[in-house]
This record gives sequence, C-alpha cells and structure tokens, in this order.
Amino acid sequence: MSMNPIKDDSELTFGFYNEERYVPDTLKWHPVIDKLFWSLKLDDIKVNGVSLNICQDRVCLVTPDSGTSLSTMPKWAIESLYQHTYEDGTSCAEGYDQ
Repeated sequence: MSMNPIKDDSELTFGFYNEERYVPDTLKWHPVIDKLFWSLKLDDIKVNGVSLNICQDRVCLVTPDSGTSLSTMPKWAIESLYQHTYEDGTSCAEGYDQ
C-alpha cells in the first residue's frame, strides 16, 4: 500500500490477486490466525529498516485493513509505534504531495 495514493497507484485485495499487477515470485501467503478479524501473526515492525522489537515478548496479531488500524490496534502497540515513529516531531503526512 502506498503512503501516497495520488502519486502511486496501489490497491488492496483480499482473497485474490490482480494478475495484471502480479510480479512473479513476490506474492506471499500467510495463514489467518483469528478468523473474526482476518488477523495474521505479526513478527515485528520496522521503521526505516530498524526493528521496533514490539513483539519479542508477546504474541502480536495484525489485521490487513484499509483504515481501522487505530480503532482495532491494542493501546500498548499504538503507543510503542508512536514512540518510535514520531520521536522527532514528524508525522505520517509529512512529505505527502497532493
């Protein structure tokens, strides 16, 4: 998913893939851990290639989604992500060309 959908043409699909956009040997399949939310096991999150290690002491799940992250993400995970992402006062919208 692109952080700039106006500039970069991206799409999110569930249960199938668009053969016109498929690049051989790049499709990854992951088992669904929680069928209610279509959750997958999350090993870690990296920001600029640096591991946040937020799942090393617990089982983490992630639900691929197009917009409800903050309403379904556990509070401890949101706080950890913000701590690592916004330390220098930047925001997700920074660098977003409209």
